[in-house]
Amino acid sequence: MTFAPATTPLFSMARQPYVRDAEWGTLIKLYEYSLPGHRTHIRRKSGLLARLELLLAELALPIRLHEYRPGYGGHACSYETTLTGLSVRLDEGGRAEAETYRCTEGIIFTVNGQTHGYLTADFS
Repeated sequence: MTFAPATTPLFSMARQPYVRDAEWGTLIKLYEYSLPGHRTHIRRKSGLLARLELLLAELALPIRLHEYRPGYGGHACSYETTLTGLSVRLDEGGRAEAETYRCTEGIIFTVNGQTHGYLTADFS
């Protein structure tokens, strides 16, 4: 798909989505995603960021996440964050950081940086 404009509004500014123009880039918008048991923001332990970092363990490029669900009332610094992948987060925070991302996973199996399966933490 192509279109004529040289720029398109992809980026956010001051809590408003699609305001800043970009000459290039990719926008992926999630509709009606659901994570069990919460209606909280993306940066919490049970939020979207932790699950995506586990599933995309080694990213080639970082991904910027923006929170714009209606009715979300977080503080200013929690509206945006960068998804870097599990390997980067563990390098930064050490082994103790793993508990932030783990639900039942003990060992994850990745191919080309994407998680394809896992063994639970109680494997023998």
